[in-house]
Amino acid sequence: MVHHLGDQSFDVVLSSMVLGLVPRPGRFLGELWRVLRPGGALALSTHGHEHYWEAIDAAFRAVPVRMVLGYRLEYWPLKPRRLRRLLEAAGFVEVSTTRLRWQDEHETTLEVLDFFSATSGAWWLSRFAPETATSVEAAMRAYFEARGPRRITQDVVLARGRRPVERRCWWDRPPVRYSTQSCLPRGRAARLLQRLVLHGGRRVPCHRRHCCAAVTYLF
Repeated sequence: MVHHLGDQSFDVVLSSMVLGLVPRPGRFLGELWRVLRPGGALALSTHGHEHYWEAIDAAFRAVPVRMVLGYRLEYWPLKPRRLRRLLEAAGFVEVSTTRLRWQDEHETTLEVLDFFSATSGAWWLSRFAPETATSVEAAMRAYFEARGPRRITQDVVLARGRRPVERRCWWDRPPVRYSTQSCLPRGRAARLLQRLVLHGGRRVPCHRRHCCAAVTYLF
């Protein structure tokens, strides 16, 4: 998580294939919303529900069920509609999603296993005791060599959104600051100041061109 980062610290936040690796995606997106400044942009990618499905299916067939029963897959796949709902629930606006899906061909089934093992961060072997890791790895390699797939599906969901700009009422704004050297009479300056507040902070110019300063509301 990003607990050590301060609130509203960044204008842009990028997250590449991380959302699918955390058990609580809603909480993770809430942290990204927290560190964004109002109006800041979020761009992320995550695993689709068909990502690496051929290699995962082969790995589950190769490993004894008793060794993986009760464990989740390497990631939590998300469909575009589900990801959009998570982003909107976290407070993001202008949310859009895109799904990219393609297949990579490999010359041998062992190349698929090597690619899958390299990109999964050795997740499979980390679930086993050291004394059984060698035998499990050998079983997976034997299965992939005999009946493993030669292609692997890449399924990536892209999304973007913004943290909405905070709109404050006029009574929540900072104090009014105005020039004390204005050539306007005090009474008229006060009336212009009142008009300025009531007109939402717009600049009210002096009716005299040689006026040294006009009353200005600072946001």
